[in-house]
Amino acid sequence: MVYGEGSPKTTLVDNDPKCMMQDTSDMKHRVTDMVGSANECVAHVDHIPARTLLDTESMITCISSSFVNTHLGSLPKFPVAHILCVKGPMDDTLPYHDFIEVEIELPVNGVNHTIGTFPVLISPDTNFNIDVPLLIGTNVLDRFYEQLNEQYGKLPLEQVSKSIRVALQTISLRNRHLEKRCGVYGLVKASESLSVEPGQSVVVSCNTQVAIPIIRSMAMVQSCHGGTYPSLF
Repeated sequence: MVYGEGSPKTTLVDNDPKCMMQDTSDMKHRVTDMVGSANECVAHVDHIPARTLLDTESMITCISSSFVNTHLGSLPKFPVAHILCVKGPMDDTLPYHDFIEVEIELPVNGVNHTIGTFPVLISPDTNFNIDVPLLIGTNVLDRFYEQLNEQYGKLPLEQVSKSIRVALQTISLRNRHLEKRCGVYGLVKASESLSVEPGQSVVVSCNTQVAIPIIRSMAMVQSCHGGTYPSLF
């Protein structure tokens, strides 16, 4: 989770000597460009309201441990290790040990729309998910998108909140571009021809052109020592 200035969950750390050498207003402007607003709404989990992050880049849905213990403690927990292993970009296994099955609802035109019952991973408590206990990923959002299209014939964007509208429009944009590219996100072209033997690891210099446009923006770089990706930085 990224922390910066701009929302109640973010804090600008300005006592770093390197930061102190920079103009304060310039640093605040950079942080504003670096940290956007969170796409949040209120969803219902087994009819219990929960502040929710709608994440169109997450393939899973997860919920904080404290929320489960407080509101859903009677539900059975199932071990996840034998069916799923969730890893980050550095090949590190993320700490999901159990999941629960819950009904998820999102508001449409002032009424809770039941999307269905989903397996939801239980996440350890963090500074973020204490306030925003539920993260909804594409395993739920894609079905929600399909249901609204079937029910209304098109996306009822005027009948949902801004955060839900942004999520639906993002999925719609992704689907349109993937349809044009026959399901291909992007092509990666190597700068040279080479053979890779079974079990061999090689670093290949490549160029890529993604199918979905990406606006020019600021990004933070993280070293990938020991991870799946080569250490380029």
